[in-house]
Amino acid sequence: MNNRPFIQACLNGATARHQHPAVPYSPQELALDAKACIAAGGQAVHVHARQADGTETLEPLYCDLTVQALRSSCPLVPIGMTTSLSAGPDPDKRLFDIGRWGQLPDFVSVNFSEPGLPTLIRLLRERQIGIEAGIATLQDCRTFLEGDWRKHCFRVLVEVEEPEPDQALVLASSISALLRAEGVTLPQVHHGSGAATWTVIRQAIVQGEGIRIGLEDTTVSPDGALCGGNADLVKTALAMADMQLYP
Repeated sequence: MNNRPFIQACLNGATARHQHPAVPYSPQELALDAKACIAAGGQAVHVHARQADGTETLEPLYCDLTVQALRSSCPLVPIGMTTSLSAGPDPDKRLFDIGRWGQLPDFVSVNFSEPGLPTLIRLLRERQIGIEAGIATLQDCRTFLEGDWRKHCFRVLVEVEEPEPDQALVLASSISALLRAEGVTLPQVHHGSGAATWTVIRQAIVQGEGIRIGLEDTTVSPDGALCGGNADLVKTALAMADMQLYP
């Protein structure tokens, strides 16, 4: 089954425990969850470091402990972190914090809708951290293309936030088509949010794109029932891929 999609597990994001009790917060929880997701068939992990109270953060202390725990648990697995302003709303402090990271992740996601893009990408390149371009809208896509940022990124994350499934499908397809039309050959990883998550994933599988799945994006299985956790979501995505590719 060599046609199975690349699967990135997104373990927590901004999702809180009142939304799902299995959301991992601490470095140790993230490390154990990442190991389970890789065993379930995931190939990379994306996490948001959290402070002791569960608040997202980019501060070096928490990010370093998180990366260190993940490396120990999954030594050969690509580890991704966020640079989202949801984890640090001041663009200048974001640069200050990332500049002091001691344990570097393999890659980070960069939201092309956020301010401070050129200086952030410059810093990440100086630190030799891989850049995953986060594109949520057609305007983000134009920003990516007009700045010729493709040469600084190794992958595009097509991350539509449209909650209505049919509209999310149209947006994901439109972003992907515009990238292809402009000659962008970088690998694509698609994901949706909330109710649109599984619809977007199913379409991405059919189109041969990579996918992202985890409690950051959804807390439910395709049937709407509360999922068992991140590893369960990865297993479900793989089962969906097998059903689509090998009916």
